[in-house]
Amino acid sequence: MKLEFRDNLKQDAIQLSLHIQDNVDRDVIVQEALIKWSAVMDVCSWGIEALNYELTELLVSIEIDREKLSIEVKSSAKKKEYICRIYEDVLEHGKWVEEEYAEFPINLVVEESPSSDSGGRSQVFVKYISLDLNSDEKKLILTI
Repeated sequence: MKLEFRDNLKQDAIQLSLHIQDNVDRDVIVQEALIKWSAVMDVCSWGIEALNYELTELLVSIEIDREKLSIEVKSSAKKKEYICRIYEDVLEHGKWVEEEYAEFPINLVVEESPSSDSGGRSQVFVKYISLDLNSDEKKLILTI
């Protein structure tokens, strides 16, 4: 059984670690994140045997010195790894095209966190996103 979800996270639920190596002090503002993900359950006669999370797509809108950029994370064709892409939508000859700045593999980590004070799972949704693009091992952490 596969349950598909869409979440929209605002600025206070997103942590972004990004460093631009040009020695210029820049303002980086995270605007929002749109995320498509699913919970995949292996169901048998006695209940749920396994529960896994899959990321379909993550799109984070950021602004760097008034330039709007997008950070996209999607599963690769292999479905075993995820690819992160940083790009900007640019108007060329009357058409919007994506000008890509970077593309690299990224690790996906899913952390489960109870949503009630008593530790129960009253709701299942993406609460926080942490996107670390600074370290050698690039990582996306989804807290569900």
